[in-house]
Amino acid sequence: MVGVEGIGTAGFTPAEPADSFPAVTFTSAGKWDIEGINCSRCHNATAPRVVNTQIAASANTSTHPTSGGMGSLASGVGVTNLCFGCHQSIAKTSNGTGADADLSHPENIPVKNAATAPAYIPEFSGHVLGGSFLNSPHARFTGNIVPNALGKYDLEDTTACVGTTCTGGNNDDNVSKYNSKFQGYTCWQSPTSSSPAKTMIVDGEIHEIKTKADCESLYGTGSWRTDTQGTCVTCHDVHNSLFVAEQKEAALRKVCTSCHNKSLSKIKHLSGPGTPLGDMEGTSEAWEACVSCHMPKATSSGFPMHLWRININAKYSTFPTAAEFGAPIGSTATKKIANASPDGSYTNAVWVDVDYACGQCHGGSFGPTATTNGAPYLNKKDLSRTAKNMHRNSAPEVSFTSSISGLMVTLTDTSSDDGIFPDNAITVKWGDRASSTGNAGDVFSHTYVKAKKYKITYSVIDSRRMKKSKTITVTVN
Repeated sequence: MVGVEGIGTAGFTPAEPADSFPAVTFTSAGKWDIEGINCSRCHNATAPRVVNTQIAASANTSTHPTSGGMGSLASGVGVTNLCFGCHQSIAKTSNGTGADADLSHPENIPVKNAATAPAYIPEFSGHVLGGSFLNSPHARFTGNIVPNALGKYDLEDTTACVGTTCTGGNNDDNVSKYNSKFQGYTCWQSPTSSSPAKTMIVDGEIHEIKTKADCESLYGTGSWRTDTQGTCVTCHDVHNSLFVAEQKEAALRKVCTSCHNKSLSKIKHLSGPGTPLGDMEGTSEAWEACVSCHMPKATSSGFPMHLWRININAKYSTFPTAAEFGAPIGSTATKKIANASPDGSYTNAVWVDVDYACGQCHGGSFGPTATTNGAPYLNKKDLSRTAKNMHRNSAPEVSFTSSISGLMVTLTDTSSDDGIFPDNAITVKWGDRASSTGNAGDVFSHTYVKAKKYKITYSVIDSRRMKKSKTITVTVN
């Protein structure tokens, strides 16, 4: 592989990769191994000799433990910290206008002017994907950052450390700083194994195991297990590049529809060519419709927004105004970070506003000349009204398997929904005044005192409080 061998060749000078694409050959400092991937940035320890030289550590390596060599990397939420080593753009204090980095709010997202003042075209500033993820519903991070020896920042790990040894290790103690329902799933070699099962053979080719069905068909029920808190690699395979055509599919370990079971047919939007829905209903590309609206770019050269939540309030704007930013000549900046508006209990949430989610086609505040794909012009208030009920919320589908052994009844939940289930989504009333509550996917067991018939009511509630129930009659003896 050109990257790994290139690092070890004579004359290689470690450095951060170049900022721009396309990829260039790995013959000098500051280049990509593969477009978007620089192996030594994470695999930062020296390794056995390649060619005539050891694999060099990058001059700007992560400070997080990697177990040495090209071995295993950080685990748990430490993975996000490892990614954050590069994918960071730190806001300043005083709403982004101060002189110092805001160490208490890595989830704040700095803003720049992509135009020349007094013109104002707001855009996120720098490599904001890490901070965007921390702010998003997938993390809702509330921790701090600390400077490191590389001139960058790490997510603060509150685990007690002595020298280079941390009792929790790999930043795992930071899990308490996340407040999301986002969970990754990993396939293991058995229901109790600690060894992951990552690939399978399909038609003679190696593919990653990405679904519960594939995993459990190979390794048994219970082998598809959840993580405590999802990380960047829940969705991204960092060893494959989104910018290399033959690797793009493998680069996404999970897509929107892996967790959000939305049917495009239930979205209140026109379909067909030129629309976000296109002709993707029922296809493996249906998730791309989600990306169109939930991950727009602020400018054509910017990053897709990793915020996902859309604010349908016409008064909300993702970016500060030109006056707040200080774009007019002679004005004083009062704000150079993205605007926050509460997302439930998470008060510092940044959202995609309807100008970017919907206005990219319908114009919105950008005006009638900004429409694309033949879409009719809608001002921001109209966009807000249209977006309000874009996703029809369907009641959850109640489903479970049952077994009876003597006086004991066991129910295993297999319910589904067009969203992510909240905690304690399942309630079982056993018909003898006893009840059980638990999460979707749980196993519920109950032992009766008397042998007779009982009516069991099984209820499921979704994140928008829609409820559906099913009643069965069982006979125990």
